[in-house]
Amino acid sequence: MRKWYVPLTMLGLGGLGLLFVTERGQQVVHALLDTLADEPPQNEFEPRVDRELAQIETALHEIEAQLVR
Repeated sequence: MRKWYVPLTMLGLGGLGLLFVTERGQQVVHALLDTLADEPPQNEFEPRVDRELAQIETALHEIEAQLVR
């Protein structure tokens, strides 16, 4: 199987190259980028991260208090 790594990699890179070079491929890439740019930001993610960080900080303060005693 190892002797197939380089040829398969070259085939895959060649396919990606065709995607970026051809007009149809460029249209697909632009459409994909436009779709990703139009997505609303994930605002729900940040509050969850903040809560988790606060819990971790509280736990670290508790551990510190126990170690200082």
